Amino acid sequence: MKASKGLMISMASVLAYFLALWLIASVLARYSRDLGFGIAETSLVWSSISLVSFVLRPIAGHLADRTNSHYSMAVGGILIALSSMLYLIAGDFSHLLLGRVIQGFGNAFFISPSVAAVAVAAGDLASIAIGIRSMLISLGGIIAPPLAGLIVDNWGYPLVFLLALLLGIFIFSLNVPEARHQEARRVEEKAGWRDAINLIVVLMIVLSALSGAVFMTISGLLQSQYRDLGYGASIYGYFAMFSSISGVFSRYLAGKFSVRSNPMKIMVAGYLLVLLSTLGLEFMYKVPGSFLVAVIYGFGIGLTIPPQQYVTLESVPSSVKNRAIALYSMGGDAGRFAGPMIFGLIASISGYLTSYLYLSIVPLLAVAISCAGMLKLDYSSALASPDKL
Repeated sequence: MKASKGLMISMASVLAYFLALWLIASVLARYSRDLGFGIAETSLVWSSISLVSFVLRPIAGHLADRTNSHYSMAVGGILIALSSMLYLIAGDFSHLLLGRVIQGFGNAFFISPSVAAVAVAAGDLASIAIGIRSMLISLGGIIAPPLAGLIVDNWGYPLVFLLALLLGIFIFSLNVPEARHQEARRVEEKAGWRDAINLIVVLMIVLSALSGAVFMTISGLLQSQYRDLGYGASIYGYFAMFSSISGVFSRYLAGKFSVRSNPMKIMVAGYLLVLLSTLGLEFMYKVPGSFLVAVIYGFGIGLTIPPQQYVTLESVPSSVKNRAIALYSMGGDAGRFAGPMIFGLIASISGYLTSYLYLSIVPLLAVAISCAGMLKLDYSSALASPDKL
């Protein structure tokens, strides 16, 4: 793969952004509990980011299509820096919630456009590039969570948020010059939101929502449960690290093989592993058993994300790729908001283990939808001729 300057900047920005996200995500739920908030309040803070991102993604996608993705990514960088500053000084619920809301703004402007930026810069090798981009997300998960846990256990929370702030500024400094060097795209063809959605995109939106619900629920509830079991902050960091290590391999494989076979087959295998991991949490929620769950979950979810993103982008015209991936990401936002709220409520009433049992319904539904899509849709012809959908 030819590594153009734009592709290298996009990849470096993705790694930096997700290092910052992982640093924050690895300790924020625990931080909320240590500030004195209960499981329900913590779930609200934890999931509010997804509701904000859901609302703003269409705007961010539209602006990125009308200008270029790097302007949007620069905005995302400065916003995560601002949210990290608020976490740094947070002493009450309002500061914490406001920081999470601003971080939601940042996610809306950075994440979806970064997928489109990588795919466009890679050209015909978009599937492999998307897989590598996804690998970088897992790499961030290998580095940042144990680092965040180590920092909190030894020096406290402020240093974690300071590092995230500096990473946000770095992202901004990378993308502003690149955006200025790229001419704003003038969309000559009449392409609008109707061109950005079709049957394939709708299916990917639903699957994205289910994936988001599982991810955000596990990462939020398990932090709280580890705390209640008396484990240090570093233990969840190790869980996230093991998940990310296995995800590095599966995300690359998923991106590589998405162009060689029906991507839905890869997704079915991934969701079956996710189902196995959620069922496993009912029995292996302590250390070291939960680390095995992390490996299974990480490999499984890694098989689902790159094919979904590739299929979404390849099924729409080039002039609306940012909008299409924004719609796809809105599904994930909806799931990440609803999942912790629903299963956090179940956990507060009936306990963590009951919540994990009901959570298993989500990947089971994803398996069923993926199988239906594999049987009913001809992806080879659909991806070749998205205008016929």
